Amino acid sequence: MGSGHSARFSLVAMLAVLLSAGGIAYMASVSYPDELGIVDARRRQHQEKAEEIGERVQAAIVEEVRSVSEVGPSDGAHFIIDAQGKVLVPSIEPLRGREETILEGLLPLRGFQARQRNLERARALEARACPGKTCTSESPKLRQAATLYEGIEKFSDTGAEALLGLARLHRMAGQNDLAASRYRELIGRFGERVSDAGLPYALLAEIGLSEVGKTAGPTLKLLRSILGAQYNAPNALLEVAAQEAFRTLARFPESGDQEEALRRDMQGLQETAALAMRLTSRGAELAADATFAAKAVVAPWQQESMLVYQRGADDRIYGLVLTEAQIREHATVEARGVGLHSSLHVSVENLQRPEAVEKVDRNTRRAQVSLGPLWPHLALVLWQEGQGSDGMGDIAEARRRHRAITGGLIAVLVLGLLATIRGAARERELARLKSDFVSTVSHELKTPLTSIRMFAEMLQQGVAGDDRARESHYQGIIVKESERLGLLIANLLDYSQIERGSRTYKQEKQRVGDIAREAAQTFARFREGEGQELTQTIDENAAERFVQADRNVLVQCVLNLLSNAAKYGEDGPIELRVQRDADAGVVALSVRDHGPGISSSEQEKIFREFYRAPAAVKSAIEGTGLGLALVKRHVEAQGGEVRVHSVLGEGATFTIELPEVG
Repeated sequence: MGSGHSARFSLVAMLAVLLSAGGIAYMASVSYPDELGIVDARRRQHQEKAEEIGERVQAAIVEEVRSVSEVGPSDGAHFIIDAQGKVLVPSIEPLRGREETILEGLLPLRGFQARQRNLERARALEARACPGKTCTSESPKLRQAATLYEGIEKFSDTGAEALLGLARLHRMAGQNDLAASRYRELIGRFGERVSDAGLPYALLAEIGLSEVGKTAGPTLKLLRSILGAQYNAPNALLEVAAQEAFRTLARFPESGDQEEALRRDMQGLQETAALAMRLTSRGAELAADATFAAKAVVAPWQQESMLVYQRGADDRIYGLVLTEAQIREHATVEARGVGLHSSLHVSVENLQRPEAVEKVDRNTRRAQVSLGPLWPHLALVLWQEGQGSDGMGDIAEARRRHRAITGGLIAVLVLGLLATIRGAARERELARLKSDFVSTVSHELKTPLTSIRMFAEMLQQGVAGDDRARESHYQGIIVKESERLGLLIANLLDYSQIERGSRTYKQEKQRVGDIAREAAQTFARFREGEGQELTQTIDENAAERFVQADRNVLVQCVLNLLSNAAKYGEDGPIELRVQRDADAGVVALSVRDHGPGISSSEQEKIFREFYRAPAAVKSAIEGTGLGLALVKRHVEAQGGEVRVHSVLGEGATFTIELPEVG
């Protein structure tokens, strides 16, 4: 890291700290203390309003329970249970009328047995008259049956069954008008009676009129009678009759609106019957639990409904089934009586099932209270639509904005302080590394210079004498130390140019194999006479590939890697490998040693300027800490990448990857 860059970094960090501190001070001085007091006062007011609404809702519902009386059998909300747990209201049979009809059981008139035999013969003839259920009025058996029915229809003890039989015969003959006439006569004469099977003759006649009617009128009348509980007949039979009547209405599209209304009534009665059945299974439990104070439990058959009940003065249990939606309606009604601002609204939320109610946006909430003790799982929420005109929204928004800005300034302040501390630590570390670097470079420069001077003086003093081999050896040492010195000086000059930003590269198409061989030859010349073996594994296909690079710089990079392998390889063999990754379109030059390896924590640090691993420092291996840093800078400047792979105890492999060109 250059000194200019470090200075700029420190300056930016200091400015961040100063600006953040000044901003926090400013925000503290303009944080609207008066408005904050208004917010707190208004919040207390909203809380009091919410509590008042909650109390009014509970009082209204308890009063509704107290006002429960003998509501009709079709009521689907209220219920009454006696002290033994029997459900009195609603009725399990909501379609069944309560008025008793006259049973047949009258004293038979004289000749009853003969008329009864004629009735049975007429029924038998009717059954055989039209096997296919359709025939004409001229059918012999049908005419005989009609004669028998007509002979007994004027008597009060057999007249009802005879009129029914005649109506059936007219229908079989396709004489619907005559059938309707017989049904109306049956209603007029015997409408208050029931058959031996317990079925009101009026109901049977109304069903018949519905089936033969030319308009929807008779069917609609039948349905209204059934739903109005006008017939004292089994509820199941009445339900079947109603369903058949609804199917009959399908023939009369003009009855659509009336049919829909009747279907809604039918559904309500069915729900009432279902409620009665459910209450029957819980009646004894509710009777035992009820007190003179109102209680509430969640309905076991529906989580959104509750049973609110209490014991009356007559020891009966009076209650109602209440849904969460109805409680919300109560809250809306009661809110109108407490003088809320026009922008404020109320809602009810289920704290145990938050997904069941659309949650109110937290930014618009003004107050929240529990609806206990009856409904501790429900909460009444007071919320504001939009910003409103009471100023609360604007004040709250300003408060949130100031908090956000202050929080951001504090975050910037903390980051600035951390950056300052980190920058100072980095500066100290950089100063230490530079100090170590100066000491190391001094030693690195001194060593080859000492060797050069010593062997040059020996040649000057004639120590070699006439021994040409010794003289050549001394000269070789001088050349090698000079080249080593030149490499060191070249690294220093490269680093200096890179730091100043003046380093330029002469990039041309270069054959990868030529670069690898030149680096290997130069390295071999440096290491001549030393024991380490350099092996080359060069893929000829890869060696013939071209890259766009500065040849001298790239040779220098490979040479640096080879020199490092020689230093840290512990006299083991060194391998130079050239490969190609066709899929990635790159050519790789790798140098592998068999030294102690590099730990994963050190693999990122070794490419920093002046950095030397602790193990290298302890082992007194010579080095400046610039070689790998320069390799990384040079390769990346030419579009390549440097990677290291190492396992402790298994050596290290450094790879230069460059994109190939055509």
